[in-house]
Amino acid sequence: MRITDRIGIVLVAVSAIALAAGTAQAVPQLTPTATTLAHTVFSGEAGVVWTTEGLGVNGQVVYDGISSLAIGGHITTLNSYDSLNGACPTDVGSNCSFAYGTPLDFTVLADYIGHTVTPTGGGFYDIVLDFQSTGGSDIVWTDPADGNSVMLSATWTAGSFMGSPTPGLQVVSTYCDGIGGCGAAGLTGDPLAIGFALLDNSTLYAAMFDSDGNPLTSNSIMLDFSELFAFASVAAGGDINAIAAYLIATNTLADFTGEGQGQLYRLDTGEFVIPEPSTVLLLGFGIVGFGAVRRGKKR
Repeated sequence: MRITDRIGIVLVAVSAIALAAGTAQAVPQLTPTATTLAHTVFSGEAGVVWTTEGLGVNGQVVYDGISSLAIGGHITTLNSYDSLNGACPTDVGSNCSFAYGTPLDFTVLADYIGHTVTPTGGGFYDIVLDFQSTGGSDIVWTDPADGNSVMLSATWTAGSFMGSPTPGLQVVSTYCDGIGGCGAAGLTGDPLAIGFALLDNSTLYAAMFDSDGNPLTSNSIMLDFSELFAFASVAAGGDINAIAAYLIATNTLADFTGEGQGQLYRLDTGEFVIPEPSTVLLLGFGIVGFGAVRRGKKR
């Protein structure tokens, strides 16, 4: 099956989810309290666990070699903390954990818009891949046990993270060329993905990623890869290390498919800022939300 076919299947699946959600009666497996929050990345606690392993075509990380990135997977465990729960009141050193009897379906979509490769000496290269919104809902969680009702919906948004601009979703990794003294050729550790999203505040889990309690500001999500495997690329002719080497040699991101697993985290207050006051204004009027605005792709 061609990579473009896989992308098409994922997109069709997302459409089907949206249609099903409109008619499903919401009886979710878990309803978080008003004070439940996902762990932050620097808490030392596990985040929301996701995996694509063993899920076939719709459970993959797929890039079509042109612009479209799709991740299809499952949410298996929701780890959080709750200031009003004595068993897990704080972000550090406590954990409320819920294992889904039927894992939630988890879909991420993004448009690739460019990259930077920076030699840092000793054979190391810093690689940053930039992605932006597809123009619709880019993050969707649904509950198959509840007729595929939407539990979370969000759209990547551009802004500034710790003073540096980001178009929405960035993937950061380090590559060793095997020549400059850095060691064996290949990626050093798994890539880290940090994304910033406007959440549909009407979806059940949106408040868990609220950074400041203000419904008019962006909430932030970090997508962590704890393990990547089964990666392959037609253009690069190899695995994830070959893909990175191809990018450095040709200045082109090759197509790829793969599987992975990791966690989702909430980012702390003040780490991400939207520079456009108009976006906040639109949120205040309830214009930006799930399916409400279809932003055009920026090329």
